[in-house]
Amino acid sequence: MEKSWQSVYSARTAEASENLKLRCDDEIKSGIEERCESEIEKLLLVEMAFSRLWGQPPNTVSDPTFPWSEWGQLDYPANGVAIIPQAEIGAYRVDFLLVVGTFDGVLRLVVVECDGHDFHERTKAQAQHDKKRDRDLQKLGLPVLRFTGSEVWRDAKKCVADITAHIRASVDSARAERQRTRDE
Repeated sequence: MEKSWQSVYSARTAEASENLKLRCDDEIKSGIEERCESEIEKLLLVEMAFSRLWGQPPNTVSDPTFPWSEWGQLDYPANGVAIIPQAEIGAYRVDFLLVVGTFDGVLRLVVVECDGHDFHERTKAQAQHDKKRDRDLQKLGLPVLRFTGSEVWRDAKKCVADITAHIRASVDSARAERQRTRDE
């Protein structure tokens, strides 16, 4: 059987508890079908939605039309992740913007990019564009995590584990900085 985002979605919903299944078709599946541009994005979104990125799965799939300039007003989860596919940030549209919220008020943003061979690093110009884009996003304080299409197809769960490790390190760093500030 060939792997597809639909087969992975079916497996994840079968594993989900009954109360989570109610949200799956309305929120997650429609988010996948309506907002993702490529098969690798769809596959990664399924895995992110059903994984414990932070807090309890499934994570929220949010509307990408929320204005970047107002992100601080976003109703982010108190202890979870809002996944915003195709989020517009300045002149760029990113594959995923993750808004991570914690009970103790830490808010972290992470950009996740899926690089299919057709659109990324096929030519020097494409590679240069992606590198400049990463630098511009990082100037805004947004870390950028890039995964190749091969990585996502081979093991999307490993990609999600890498994202989770980054989120955990980022939240831990923010908490440590907050504590240092309080101690001074």
